[in-house]
Amino acid sequence: MKKRFLFTASLILLLCLQGLPVSAQKGTDAALEALGGSWGALVYNTYIAIGAIADNFGADAYTAENVLALMDEQISSLGTLGGQLDVLLKSGFLSDPKDQDYTRQVGETFELLKAQAKALQAFATDNSVESANAFEGARKATWEKISGLLGFE
Repeated sequence: MKKRFLFTASLILLLCLQGLPVSAQKGTDAALEALGGSWGALVYNTYIAIGAIADNFGADAYTAENVLALMDEQISSLGTLGGQLDVLLKSGFLSDPKDQDYTRQVGETFELLKAQAKALQAFATDNSVESANAFEGARKATWEKISGLLGFE
């Protein structure tokens, strides 16, 4: 249900943006900026959410089952959104190479966030030093990508 809603909402947004006349380029630019800003907020907030869930697991506030379920939701949502980015890239709507590059980078960030979520699931499952180190490595790689994407460098 959630996947269908996200897909439908994104498709509607894409179709609305494609229907804008050429004279509305200013409006299209504003819409693309809003979309890009939303993606930036999404990757940042997802990163924070995964970290907060890890902290709660470490403080014994969440069980392994809680972590697994919450990370499944993150992984699923990021997968759906990544697919929508692919559709957007293939649609030809993004004519500016900078917009195309940013969209690809957002997709790469989604993949890093999924890897981070999976690493947290592994740690929650086995509580091993290896899994803890893998999660930490995934967390650092994801933050490096996000900070570059959002200009925090």
